Amino acid sequence: MRLTWRDAVATGLVAGAVALFGAHLAGAHLPGLGAVRPIAAVVVALGLGACIVGAQRIDAVGPGYGRWMGVLGGAAVVTALTAVFGGFEIALWALTATTVGLWVTATVRHAFAAPAAVPPVLTTGISDRDLHDLIDKERSARR
Repeated sequence: MRLTWRDAVATGLVAGAVALFGAHLAGAHLPGLGAVRPIAAVVVALGLGACIVGAQRIDAVGPGYGRWMGVLGGAAVVTALTAVFGGFEIALWALTATTVGLWVTATVRHAFAAPAAVPPVLTTGISDRDLHDLIDKERSARR
């Protein structure tokens, strides 16, 4: 496969999360972001945005990749809850690390994995008109 615009947007969102975390570590005083909790909330939002934008079809991934991303995602949820509700700086570290780990894993997979096979329904040769007729018949039968 190759990287797409979705990967570029996800990269920008994760870079924003890392930059915000770095600014916090450097002692920058950003308006409204002076404590761990609001910074963690923004990191969570940026990470979720990267996940949503960069996501691909779930049926196109293998079970090993799915398990690994599930473990990292679960760790991200636990650290997010701990950082947002507990306000612990170590949890913010872990949240940022798991967010970066999820992004790296997904981006490497997107860059090097073989393209997913086209689903059989797309190769059957059904015309658009036939498909619309079939849908109309289904709708009529339900009424």
